[in-house]
Amino acid sequence: MDEKKLVQLMRAVIKEELNPINQKYEELNQRYQEMNQIIYALRDGQEELKAQLEGISLDVDKLHGEVKQINTRLEDLERGTYRIERLELRQNKTAVRVDTLEADVSLIREKLQN
Repeated sequence: MDEKKLVQLMRAVIKEELNPINQKYEELNQRYQEMNQIIYALRDGQEELKAQLEGISLDVDKLHGEVKQINTRLEDLERGTYRIERLELRQNKTAVRVDTLEADVSLIREKLQN
């Protein structure tokens, strides 16, 4: 057998032997491409979730500020209510004193008329 034919025969055998390896390489390469697409989709989804979380965080901060304002207003109302209650007590005491004074004035008038 001459050298050229031997080389061609060896090339054909090597090519045939490499065929399953090439198929496996193509298969793995396709899986790699699919995995990359999945990774990019996950990364995009993660960025979207991150943006939504930042929006929610801003909303929570805004709500926190509003709750703080409401609490401040409630404290002001509680102080106002306490003051009103104290004024009502003073008014009641004053009304009792006025009633007592009116009764005294009535007694004095009776005594003066007699």
